[in-house]
Amino acid sequence: IWIAVSLLLLKVVGPTLDIQLPSLLSADMLGYLVLFFLLAYFLYSGLYAVCGALAEDEQSYGQLQVPFIIPLVIPMVMISYLVMNPEAPVTVFLSFFPLTAPMVMFVRIIVSPPGMLHIVLSVVIMLITIAAVSVGSGKIFRLAILRTGKSLKLKDGFKLLFEKGDV
Repeated sequence: IWIAVSLLLLKVVGPTLDIQLPSLLSADMLGYLVLFFLLAYFLYSGLYAVCGALAEDEQSYGQLQVPFIIPLVIPMVMISYLVMNPEAPVTVFLSFFPLTAPMVMFVRIIVSPPGMLHIVLSVVIMLITIAAVSVGSGKIFRLAILRTGKSLKLKDGFKLLFEKGDV
């Protein structure tokens, strides 16, 4: 709805106020935005499902999600560095690290397209991570909550992940 209203305003009011659509707002960029948004959504929803399965109360839930919030903050704090240095080793690493990849790779695509190999590699790494997080969170939830009916400690949750047996 927001996109439709914005485009309508640009078509109707844009010529009167001499406002033009920036070249960054292309169909390709919208596709990349949707792709990386969905990847981030599925990754972080799986991670927060793990936190929910391991949390005993709201306070422990807040503590469990801190390691997942910090990687979300890092690209925001480093945004000027990322924009000025899209091919720097730190930027390239962060564009492949699953917890920061959706934000950093999208910034790299906007500023200086990194090449299809980097984009595909980042997406594949994220998909593998999403699959692993989904399987792990499902296993923790099933073994912790459904079988015992109580929450686990963090170290017990990690033990469950690497335990042999039915998945």
